[in-house]
Amino acid sequence: MKIKYNLILLFIAILVTVATGANADNGDEIRKDQATIIEGYSYAAYDKAITTIYDEIPEAKSRDFPTKIATLSEYFLETEYVLGPLGEGESGQFDQRPLYRTDAFDCVTYVETIIALANSYDLEEFKQHMLNIRYENDEPSFLSRNHFTSVDWNKSNNNKGYINDITYKFTDESGAPVAINASTIINKPGWYQHFKANRLELLKSVTKEETEQLLDELRNLANDVQQEQGAM
Repeated sequence: MKIKYNLILLFIAILVTVATGANADNGDEIRKDQATIIEGYSYAAYDKAITTIYDEIPEAKSRDFPTKIATLSEYFLETEYVLGPLGEGESGQFDQRPLYRTDAFDCVTYVETIIALANSYDLEEFKQHMLNIRYENDEPSFLSRNHFTSVDWNKSNNNKGYINDITYKFTDESGAPVAINASTIINKPGWYQHFKANRLELLKSVTKEETEQLLDELRNLANDVQQEQGAM
């Protein structure tokens, strides 16, 4: 059973915008014609950390949801910030970063991890909730990942009951919502077609030919998505 937690989604959107801005190219240090080779990882340490949370922190199993959120959020304070730390795991086609981790977060994966932990009482439940939160169909793939906050992440997780949009419940003295809505077109096809080879996050080196093939397949995912109207 999922527990709803009221989040101001506009605030999350701002955090994502900040994180996206931090991902700007760093001059000539980034080779866009080569896949990005990531360091190998093991889930053993992540699993141990999560199991320890449930075994040694009584509040992590509290039935009071705000208590769980506060306790779990505090537990990870001062953890390293890494932009885009998660992917589709070792079997991912385009992004082989881990499905979950406990040693580094960005703003979005921090929120996802805390929500998954708070809705769970053991490691296996946590892993399932992470898939459910991050992917539209619970199956890890680049295409089904909730990449865009307003049209993917917010919509999917509101429908699944993880969050409840209370943005327009904040009102002025007359009872009118104080939030101002701004929207724009989310050009998903253009986003996919814009990718360079360094967007491939792989655990081992690939040949130039393999890189080009993978990049073509990634860009071709543009055929499976459409432009959408979303909040700015």
